[in-house]
Amino acid sequence: MLFTDGEDSRSAVSLGELLQSIRSSAVTIYPIGFMGGFPTGSARLLQSRAFLQQIAEITGGQLFTPNTSKDLGLIYQKILDELTAQYVIGFVSDNLHRDGQVPEAEGGRPPRRVEGAAPHGVLRARRRR
Repeated sequence: MLFTDGEDSRSAVSLGELLQSIRSSAVTIYPIGFMGGFPTGSARLLQSRAFLQQIAEITGGQLFTPNTSKDLGLIYQKILDELTAQYVIGFVSDNLHRDGQVPEAEGGRPPRRVEGAAPHGVLRARRRR
């Protein structure tokens, strides 16, 4: 969990370096953005929110923007529910070259989103970008 307003005030690394570091790690980040200090609809608010959303998407997490600290309990529960319900799904390629390439018949790219039936609703899969 990352508690922040999303605005950079004193970073020692650039945005590009931060994003590269996040992409190369195996961590899932759930940004919790306290945006109450920004005027509604302001450029600062929109930029901060977009930045936090980008971090969440890159790592497979989810952005939360509570209105007050009283909302944190529900947010923590949502994150806990997601983490305790996770499964790891493996894939073994039939690519004998083991070159990391996806066969052309599959469009040369792995799918971004996977959905399927689940006993109690829809199975959702988020993938790191």
